[in-house]
Amino acid sequence: MIGCVSAGRASPASVRERLAPDRAAAARLLSGPPPGIDELFVLSTCHRVELYATGPEPGLLDRMAQALGADRRRDELSASLGTEALTHLFRVTSGLESLVVGEPQIQAQVRRALADARAQHAARNTLTAVVDRALRAGRRARARTSLGAIGESIGTATARLLAERLDGLSGRRGVIVGAGAAAEDAAVAVRARGAELSITSRTATHATALATLLDADAAPLDQLDALLADAAFAIVAVSGGELLTTVGSGAPILIDLSTPHAIAPALRPITIDQLPAPAGALVERGVTEASEVIAAEVAATARWIRTRQEPRWATLLEPELEVRA
Repeated sequence: MIGCVSAGRASPASVRERLAPDRAAAARLLSGPPPGIDELFVLSTCHRVELYATGPEPGLLDRMAQALGADRRRDELSASLGTEALTHLFRVTSGLESLVVGEPQIQAQVRRALADARAQHAARNTLTAVVDRALRAGRRARARTSLGAIGESIGTATARLLAERLDGLSGRRGVIVGAGAAAEDAAVAVRARGAELSITSRTATHATALATLLDADAAPLDQLDALLADAAFAIVAVSGGELLTTVGSGAPILIDLSTPHAIAPALRPITIDQLPAPAGALVERGVTEASEVIAAEVAATARWIRTRQEPRWATLLEPELEVRA
């Protein structure tokens, strides 16, 4: 059976932060799946933590939650099996379950999560084939519907919010803390609106590379206090927990895109859950059209699974359910 245990948009931010594994914890989980789980991969982004796995159905969801260090009922997780889990995976991979609907970054995040799982031999033939089909379905949903025209991401939503708060970003000085995918997405978006940026990171070479890409300044992390003193805003997108606990007078607008949070709550940062989501007729049409495409892709994948002859495929979905396009 295939299962999914998810701390996503409907779960409290505190739960997502507590369950989010760092790279070392994720590697340990992937290198030694608990008994009763055959294959698995972990998808951890700035606003979701999900575990997908295959294994014997009785107790599978509880075993998966325990593998994440969670209680799936107490922690307000969503959990699903069989075709329902398959549908959730396909919707996530298309961007339909994202905080910013239709955001394209999710495809790269799913590919990276699958690659990590394959490197540890946690995801093998079965999960790899299913996730590959989900990725292909996500690309089709974006290419064939209005979903691909929405053009929003976490970064563009961040830039839009800052532009509203600061009456435009042209000439405004900002600080980007971090140099990973989320930090780069936000940095590109605010730079496109004319912001002047300083980039800092725990890894100086990464900060320098991003600064070079954006014609921005790079600075050591130990200069963060001085950078903030001269900034109108700061965007923090890092891993590893709380990094910023104090700021001086005249504090900039602080935005925390990290999971777990990197800015102390006492500083009242704007968190990822507070970013403005895209709305309007284009979004509604894109969601409706893409949902139809994904439903058809799930049905086609369910039929394909049922044509497989090996035992591992025979129990992946609920046998009594007939799925039609």
